Amino acid sequence: MAFVASLWTSRALSKQTQLAVGVGRSVLWGRRLRNDNSSGYSDRITSGGSCGRSQRHRSLHRPLSTLMAELITPQEAHRRKMSGECDVHLDVRTAEEHSKVRAPGSTLVPLMNSSAQGMQPNESFMEQVTQVTGGALDKKIIVSCASGKRSATAVERLRQAGYQHVADMQGGMTEYLKDQGLPVERP
Repeated sequence: MAFVASLWTSRALSKQTQLAVGVGRSVLWGRRLRNDNSSGYSDRITSGGSCGRSQRHRSLHRPLSTLMAELITPQEAHRRKMSGECDVHLDVRTAEEHSKVRAPGSTLVPLMNSSAQGMQPNESFMEQVTQVTGGALDKKIIVSCASGKRSATAVERLRQAGYQHVADMQGGMTEYLKDQGLPVERP
């Protein structure tokens, strides 16, 4: 299967802005690229195919602002929760993972569920998010998982659904637990 990665760029972003794009199980990092697009939509750089050649084409599917999410450290996530800058902290790990250890105040909304057949997508994920947020698309949301892979997928789905203020906690609970100063709940 050919590896395809897309980096979206926009004139509205500063040069220091980092973009994170979830691709399957990977997260790619990139810097803002030059963009001559004045339409408000993003140009998409796609690298793919077995030879790795790149081609540039315009993507008018959706504005960049609907896809961007902020990446924050566990320390920043905790600071925002303590200062009231976060309305909801979604933990998208499985119920089993959440029951062992969690960040205080996090709400479980699993992206995947464990079953006898292995990990299965949670078909009611967006419905559960809507219940937690009350359907308010302007809620300030922090999303975390175990290592950052599922949270990147969840963030993408939230942004596509129209949630405006979504932050992805880098490294998930693995990074969170490395900081001895951050509080944890162990039921």
